[in-house]
This record gives sequence, structure tokens and C-alpha cells, in this order.
Amino acid sequence: MKKITTLLTIAAFACFTWQGFSQETCANAVTLTPGTAQAGDSTGQAGDFPNAGGAPENPCNGFYNDDEYWFEYTAVADGEKLQLDMTDISNTWAGLFVLDNCPDSTPACVGSATNTGSTADLSFETGALTAGTSYKIVIANWGTPNNTAFTLNATVIAPPACPDILNITSANNPDGSVNLDWDDAAGAAGYNYEVQPQGTAQGTAGALVMDTSATSDAVVATGVLTDGSDYTLYVQSDCGAGALGNFQSLDFTFTIPPANDTCDGAIDLDDLTSPVSGTTVGAGNNYVVDCLTNVNAPDVLYSITVPNGYLFDFVQTVNNYDSKVRIAYGGSCPGDTAIVCFDDPDTGAQQWTNDTGAEQEVYIVISAFSTGSGTFTFDYLLTPPAPTPGGDDCASAVAVTEGTYFQTQINDATAGTNNGDSAWFAYTASEDGTVNVNSCLGGADTRLFILDDCAGVAIADNDDSCAFAPDGTGSTFASEVAELDVTSGTTYYIQWDDRWSVDPFDWSITFTPAPTCPEVTNVVVTPSLNDAAISWDEVTEATIGYVVSVFTTGADPMVDTPVYTENVATGTLMTTATGLMDTTTYDAYVYADCDAQGISLASPVSFSTPPPPPVCGGKFYDTGGPDGDFMNSEDYQVIISPDVVGDVVTASFVFVDNAGGGFDMLTVDIGDGNFVLVPDVDLGDPAVDFTSIAADGSLVFNFVSSAVVPNAGWDADITCAAPVATCDAPVNLAVSNVTTDSADFTWDVVADATNGYTLTVFNAGDDPATATAVATETSATNSVTVTGLTQNTDYDAYVVSNCDTLDSELSTPAVTFTTEMLVGFDDNNLLNVAIFPNPTNGTVTLTAVEAVQSVSVYSVLGQEVLSSTPNSTSFEINLSNVANGTYFVKATSNGATSVIKVIKK
Repeated sequence: MKKITTLLTIAAFACFTWQGFSQETCANAVTLTPGTAQAGDSTGQAGDFPNAGGAPENPCNGFYNDDEYWFEYTAVADGEKLQLDMTDISNTWAGLFVLDNCPDSTPACVGSATNTGSTADLSFETGALTAGTSYKIVIANWGTPNNTAFTLNATVIAPPACPDILNITSANNPDGSVNLDWDDAAGAAGYNYEVQPQGTAQGTAGALVMDTSATSDAVVATGVLTDGSDYTLYVQSDCGAGALGNFQSLDFTFTIPPANDTCDGAIDLDDLTSPVSGTTVGAGNNYVVDCLTNVNAPDVLYSITVPNGYLFDFVQTVNNYDSKVRIAYGGSCPGDTAIVCFDDPDTGAQQWTNDTGAEQEVYIVISAFSTGSGTFTFDYLLTPPAPTPGGDDCASAVAVTEGTYFQTQINDATAGTNNGDSAWFAYTASEDGTVNVNSCLGGADTRLFILDDCAGVAIADNDDSCAFAPDGTGSTFASEVAELDVTSGTTYYIQWDDRWSVDPFDWSITFTPAPTCPEVTNVVVTPSLNDAAISWDEVTEATIGYVVSVFTTGADPMVDTPVYTENVATGTLMTTATGLMDTTTYDAYVYADCDAQGISLASPVSFSTPPPPPVCGGKFYDTGGPDGDFMNSEDYQVIISPDVVGDVVTASFVFVDNAGGGFDMLTVDIGDGNFVLVPDVDLGDPAVDFTSIAADGSLVFNFVSSAVVPNAGWDADITCAAPVATCDAPVNLAVSNVTTDSADFTWDVVADATNGYTLTVFNAGDDPATATAVATETSATNSVTVTGLTQNTDYDAYVVSNCDTLDSELSTPAVTFTTEMLVGFDDNNLLNVAIFPNPTNGTVTLTAVEAVQSVSVYSVLGQEVLSSTPNSTSFEINLSNVANGTYFVKATSNGATSVIKVIKK
């Protein structure tokens, strides 16, 4: 009986498999076997998602984190899908989830299904899978009883012949058309699409739209769909040759949105009269900002131009749904600066005075608290500021302070320069500083005069200039006096007269107190390719520190955004501005922050970043490139280095036009620490070369241009190669200790003469390139002695260095010297020697007053032919065996010598 039971159990396992605790975590996931039922139970398997919640969280549904059971499946083909069916579920609140990675790798949710409070079967089809990706399938529960038994069946759905499309969207347009869009399908040559009434199957006859598109978008024309109706869009990819994807669908409701659904259609209230009614029905959600937080709230847009100084009133009087309103200005639609953003706009009015100093475009977004939509009505009103009249003459000038003044009127009947009427104002400075007076805010064509005494003349005047207008441009033909120094307690009289217009105008006075914080001095900028080192002298009063800002040249530091800015702590007097562009001119400002004394003024220090360093085999140009001029006030360094260690850089300048270095200077350091001027080179002239002798083979160039007219710059070819071997010829060759047949020579050491030196001696006047040397000596040191020379003869001597792989040129000039004559050949007879007969044809007799110790006979070439030691006052010398000619007989006794010339016949 037990044996039969065992066999039945084995048979049961043949029908489906069951896995235990080894599948508790993603790391131990069991392999999913499509086509085979796989049973399991998550009881007691805490898994990867904390039962109490927290990280890591189930990306499909953060509540399903209790006991877990994991499977793993690796997709074989791109585009294949999995059909997952989970049955035999034992407990409620079970879920089936597919992830693209394990929980510790921040996975994305691929697909999911849950049965909430029932034990109903779970079933879903995944989207297209990616070949080679290991997908993780997890069964998890939410809350009690925290676990479940199950049976999981999986079926692989083969990829379509053409990839299915993804992410279908539709967008209703105010003109009644609909934009259709979907993602590109890889390999698709086009797409088939159709629109059916919702609930109608794809392919049903009578489709409202049935068409093809070569791209992943299409438009349903105006008039095809009915406002307020529901539709289904079907889209199929077509890869050609009959390869089609599966139709994918999107249900949507067609509602024609209001014309002012987006910024492009914003309704301009300047063209309407209050009150205004509208609707958000059919509108999309375009603005999630400030209090407009619901991403599904329909919204519409209005705009109105509010001149400077005007009061804007807004109140929503009718509201048949729960709405919100945002009012903002500045920047692009829907406005960067919020004036107000509030709920229940029908409960109170809003007011805003434009005190920004410039005309502003104001945007009103009417949205919803939630997803509701409906109709509304609102009132709005623009109220101009009160006019500011001036006095008729200086004596009746109207007192003003810093601020903006509106609708000043000059009472001329006709326009024209000083037609008898002006508007006069008096401004008294409360402290030292500067003022800006201008009519750039708009209005009439004006002229401006400022006096410090009614009986005096204008200390400043202007016509048609608004360079520093608050809006950056100013009003045409408006006037401005900028940065006029004023003294505390002094009254200044401002006279406006009309030029070519009698219209009223707005104007303003802006006062800037004189800074009490000292200005930073000795600002030094050292630029490199993408940054610049900036240093400055200490300001004792800068207790907070310094503000360093870098702008592109010509930018206004009062209104423009710096490309680099940094607050530097007190005590630190240098920093590095980073993130700069190469080949660009900048202005650096360093301000002192003196706490209660304010921020100092700062003058710009202009600098230029260098161009990228040239490469081997490339060109080296100035910042103007091959065709343009360099810029004024440039100051930068370029280091050109070889690509290969051991090579050296050569810059061959084929053209240089730097005004001869008088104004603009390009200098180079070849590696000896000295910067020399690169001279001007005309086109067609021989190139001027600079080759590095630096240890790293680089060349360093510094360029400084003046603030006057720029020049064409330079054009150089850059080459890199191994250094050419050199061997220097010795210098300072000198001769000493010259005798009748020898001489000593010395010269300066040559560092590269690793194989020593060779010294050669030629007869004086011989060409060393063709003649044969009379003597050659080698030496490992810088000295040598040459022997075997002939007495009383003129010679030329040369020396060469023997380097590693080559020899140097001959040293120049040649050292010329003459060997000495034999001592006594000029009848030196200190011993009173007598020889006879002389001439002789054989034997001669020598007599002396004292005994001759030794005697030698020499030829005229200095060669010894006979010698003896007679030690006698009289003896014979046999010359029979020597050739006829002239000989010298040298007799020596007790250190004294006599030499007598003898002729042998």
C-alpha cells in the first residue's frame, strides 16, 4: 500500500512542479518554464521587500511587500511577450508582478495584476521584452494573511514580424483636429492606423479614419470627429514585404479645447472689455506651477499689458466649478514672477500695482482645484497713475525725490525745441552719490537739462539716449542723464522740454549713494584654456570677504548674468574662475564686501582665454583663425607640447603681422627661460622657425594685444619630431710647449663628446678637406701632445669632437704654430772647438781647450747620424760613411755646448 502511494506521488509531480523556500529572494529565483504549470507557496518567505514597508519598494505597487515567491525568465527574442496566468490562489490580496531587475538594482515595473479582496485568478500579458534581459516574476501579498499558494502558467508569445508600436497618444486641437502620435518601431517602413467609435473592433467597415503614415504621427482633420464623443485609435507597424505588427489601441474622448488652451492661443484682454466669460471644458493641463499642483486640472490662459505705474484689478464673479487662478508676469508665458496664486477666486478681488519700472505682460491662468471644468466670468480694470505736473520755470520747480513720475505734460500748443514751455522739477540730494534721470519709460520725444543754479547753465543735458534704460532698450527719442555726481544738500533743477511731441511722458530719478567700502585694487587675472586665476590686494574693511564675478566682454554687470561668480571669505585674496570657454574675452570684477559699509564699486579687468593648443601636424593661429583678426586687449599663454615623449616641437611661422611688436607682442620661450619676440613675417618670405630645447620638448607662447586697432595675427605650421643629433666643435684650441719636434694642445670641454676628440696637424696652408695630415692624435680628454714634427716648420692644427653617433666640424679657425730650430745650429761655440779640415771628404779632427765629454753629428733635418764619448781635448771624427751634405757637430763638456757646421764633400 505504501508503495502504491509513493508511485501516485511521483505521478503527481510529473504533471506539475513545486518549489519550496529556495525561491524566497530574487537572488534565488527559480527559472520560469513556459508551458509547464509551476506550483508554489509563499508562506514564511519574507523575501526582498520589507514586510513592514520601506526600501526597497515594489515598483509596481508599494503595498504588496509581504511574503514573496520569485521566478526568473530570460527573454530569447526582442519583442516577445509573456502571457502569465496564476490560478489556485489560496488567499486574498495576492499580486503577480514582473520587474526588469532585482529589488536592489532599482527595477522598473514591466506588468502586474492583483486580486484585491478575492481569490480570483490573475492573468495579464507583458509588453514587448528585450532579448537577453533577465526578468523577475514575484508573487507577493498585501497584509493579512500575508501569503498564498498558487499555480503559475506561462506562455511565450512570439514577437510579431514587425515590432509593435508603443506609447500611443492623442491631443485635441482648438481647430477641431486631433494630433496622433506613437513611438517609432524599429525597422518599420510605415504605419497603418484607423479610428473607430469606441467599442467597435478594429477592421470594422465604416471606420471614421483608415489611413497609412510614413512617420510615427498623423493628424485627424477638422470635422471628422464629433465634439464630446468617444473613439478608439488602432495603430499597426508595417516593416514591408508583408511583415506586420499587431494592432495596438488607445481609447480617447474628442473634445474641442478652448482657443486659449495654451500660451499660443492666449486671449489678449487688451482687445476686450470687461467682463469676460470663458470655459475650461475640453482644455488640457499645461501649467503645473506654484499653487497649480494638479497635473490633470484643465487650464486656459489670458494676457494683458500693464504699463509701469498702473493698477491692475481682477475679480472672478462667476464660477460654476472649483477653480484656481494664477496671475504672474516676467519672462515667457505663463510668467516667471507670481503676483498671486489662489483657490476659490470668486471669493475676493486681487490688486497689483506695476512698480517694476517697466511695462509688464501679465498672464492669468484659470485652472481647477482638481479635475473639474466649467464656465466662469471675471472683471478686470487698468487704472493709470496720477499725472505729475511740473513747474513752468525754474523758480516754480516742483520738488521731487527718488522715484517714478507719470504723465508729465508740457503745455506747448505745438511741438518744437524750447517753444516757450518746459516742465521744471527740483531734486535735493540727501547724501553724496550719483543720480540717473531718464524718460526711457515711454511717452513724448523729450530733451533733458540739469542745473545746480537757476541762474547758471546746465551741468548735464541729453537728447535721444537711453543706453541704461530699465527695460534694456528705452523709448524712441527719450532722454537720459546717467551717473551724474550729486552732493549732499545741493538742489538740482531738472528741466524737460518737448522736441517733436506734445504727448505726456513718464520719467524717473534713481539715486545711488557713494560707496563707503573701498574699491579692490591690483586685480590680476591669469587665464588658461577654460579657467582663470584671479588675485587682488587686501581691503582691510572687507570683513565679510569678496565677490568675484566674470562676464563676457561688454555685458552689463548690473543686469546680465555672470558666467562665473563666487563669494570669497575674508583673508583669501585669490580664486580660480572655472567653466570658461576657450578663445573668449571676458571682464572680471572683484567687489569688496564691507558688511554695514556695503559693497564696493569695481572696475572691469578684461582678459582672454587662449585658443586650444595646436596639435602636432596642425596649425597655430591667433584667435581670429585663418581669416580673421585677433581681438583687442588679449592676454594669454599657449603651451604646445609634443604627442610623443622625447619629441620636440617646431613652430614655423609663414606669416606674422603684429605691428612689429610695437603694440601687440607674441613672444616665445624655446626652453631656456627667456621669452623672445616673434618677428613679423610677410607672406612669401622664408619661414621663421622656433624649435624647443626644453626637457619636455614644448614651446611656450605669450600674447598680449593692445586696446587699439587689432591686426591680422599669425599663421604657423606645427611639427613634432625626434630632436636632430648635434655635435659641437671644440672652441678655444690653444698650443703650448712647442719644441723642435713636438707641441702640447688644449681646448674647451664639449659635453656631448662622449667618444673623446681627434686632433690633426697639417702643413701650414694645406686644405684639411683634401690634404694628408702630418700628425693625428686622439684623446679622451681636452688635451693632447703631438710628437714627430720637423724643427723650424710652420703647421696648422685642428680638433674635432667625437660624439655618440657623429663627429663635429673642424674647430675654427686653425691654430698655426712653428716648431723651434735645433739649439746651436747658428755656430754656437762656447767651448772654443776647432774642426779641420772643413769642408772634408772623410775624417775631421776636433780640438778643444778642455776635454769633450760627448759629441753628436746631426743632419739638417735634425736626425742624429753619429755619436761618441771621447773625453779628450783632441780626437778624430770619421764622416766617410755619411752622405755628402751639411752636418752639425755638437760637442758637450760640463754643461757647456759648442755646435760647429761641417760640410762633407
